[in-house]
Amino acid sequence: MKISNYGDLVATGQTLSGRAQLRATENGDLSVVTLGKFKRLFAAIVRNQAGRDSNRAGAQAYIAHIRQAHGFEAARFAEVALSNRIEKGKPVSMRKIQALESAWKISVQDPAASGVREFKAEHLVEEGESLGSGSNNQIVKATFDNGHVVMTGALKPLKASAGLILLAGRDDDVGEQTHVLDRNFASQRMAERLGVHVIAGGVPAQTAKGQPALLMELVHGASVQDKTQAGHPVLDGPELRRGLVGLQVVDILTGQIDRNLANIMIKRESGRDIPVGIDNDLCFVTAASLAQWHAQINREAKPVDMPVVLDQSMAQKIMSMNRDDLVALMGSNLATPARLGAAVARLSELQAHISSGAVSLVADDGWHHPHVGQLLDRNAGNYWHQVMHAESMQ
Repeated sequence: MKISNYGDLVATGQTLSGRAQLRATENGDLSVVTLGKFKRLFAAIVRNQAGRDSNRAGAQAYIAHIRQAHGFEAARFAEVALSNRIEKGKPVSMRKIQALESAWKISVQDPAASGVREFKAEHLVEEGESLGSGSNNQIVKATFDNGHVVMTGALKPLKASAGLILLAGRDDDVGEQTHVLDRNFASQRMAERLGVHVIAGGVPAQTAKGQPALLMELVHGASVQDKTQAGHPVLDGPELRRGLVGLQVVDILTGQIDRNLANIMIKRESGRDIPVGIDNDLCFVTAASLAQWHAQINREAKPVDMPVVLDQSMAQKIMSMNRDDLVALMGSNLATPARLGAAVARLSELQAHISSGAVSLVADDGWHHPHVGQLLDRNAGNYWHQVMHAESMQ
């Protein structure tokens, strides 16, 4: 008999009785030994496996901390640096963390030190399995290496659809594909500005044929839609509540009109469900293009509902935001007078909603309280309610 992993040993060991136990020989075969020797062998394997799992969890927790503190770029930098430790379960020393943070600070001060944050066709190392398809493109897993940075993500070719052309407007000088990138990056910046980190990051890239593309952060999880169809419920918790409310606020401010259960991903971090918004192409609309969208594409599309609960930190960030902040977050390509005017109107409406007292404010660490769940459950228009009641909504 031959074993290849810890699970095999457990299954085999459970079939033994009395003093007839097993021992792994040099070639991986098993021989019968005493109960005491088997217990020692078994305990050693358990310790080693637990140690590797703990090291992986520690590395992933550190990456999650970096994402929250410094954003997607820093988290991607950390993930690349710690990839070997995550894969093999090696320990992450304090010296390694200090060296990593020092390297990150240098890369921020000198972008050349961390490599160009863009991937060309010649940087494509591998295209993997399909990760799904949209109305006009196929998304695949892909790995790029530009000589400075290695990144594996979801590669999304940028093709102009009828909806995207409508949203871009024919009077713009900037190409349609650049608008798609700008919308995704501006959505990411908005989330970072609010301190919620719920938008999948990405960098400019190209397909193997040189077609413009977006290389998105690879979210390890499943969409709410897929989880619902598979009968796997989303687990409620303070991180899920704050994340979904944060995503809802981001979508209000960016004018997102295509958020649905298929592009809200749920990933697991430290045993908790965390939401991530993907496919952020259809946002930063003007009033005119939104009217056309309703008439030509989706008559049922409507603005995202206002939040019913916020924490103090998020509310403060919203109330302190102004027109100049929106210009910086949107970038020059997106901040045309019409788009900027629509964004200012959305911000003003949200600020007025908060000032009116229609929003319950909780402490930053108060999302776990039962009354927060009750508030969210009473309002069918918020994202938390839609996710937690996804089965009944489909």
